[in-house]
Amino acid sequence: MRSARVTLIHPPTLTSADAYGLDVVPPLGLAYVASALKAAGHQVSLVDGMGEALQQFNRAPGYPGLLIHGLPLAAVTSRIDPEADVIGISSMFSNQWLFIRDLTFEIKKVYPDKLLVLGGEHPTACAEYIIRTCKNVDVCALGEGEETLADLASAHASGLSLENVAGIVFRGPNWPVRTAKRERIRAVDAIP
Repeated sequence: MRSARVTLIHPPTLTSADAYGLDVVPPLGLAYVASALKAAGHQVSLVDGMGEALQQFNRAPGYPGLLIHGLPLAAVTSRIDPEADVIGISSMFSNQWLFIRDLTFEIKKVYPDKLLVLGGEHPTACAEYIIRTCKNVDVCALGEGEETLADLASAHASGLSLENVAGIVFRGPNWPVRTAKRERIRAVDAIP
């Protein structure tokens, strides 16, 4: 299997000016995925759309009354490794889906031929819907992403069919294709 270059993205969030709470969360899940990718021989870069601009709030075009907390979408896209084969975006919360969908449009304008993967709780719950309604998302990773992303990156870099990668939903010729279920990781201490 060939190795791939992968860029992982922790997106900025939408918030309101009068929100009371803290939406700053370290991207621990992406750190685990990045470590698993590296252990499998892939090259990894990370764009932390929140962590790279903790004090930055900007108006969110198309979302009256809401602010982008973190980097603007164009700034996130500009930080993607132009040599990446795979771009993965974390999408944890369904209330952020429309904004993350906007990020996929921004990315695909610049990188139309890159494999765009969405992972996290939202795509795990809504994978078929996302593949049917968002032409920019090529694959949704379901559940734990450490082994799934490593296998997906290897398959993509080697030109192999995605049908053999367990734990994903991808865009087939006419409909979303769901692959075999991936078992949960039981040996958690073995995760890099």
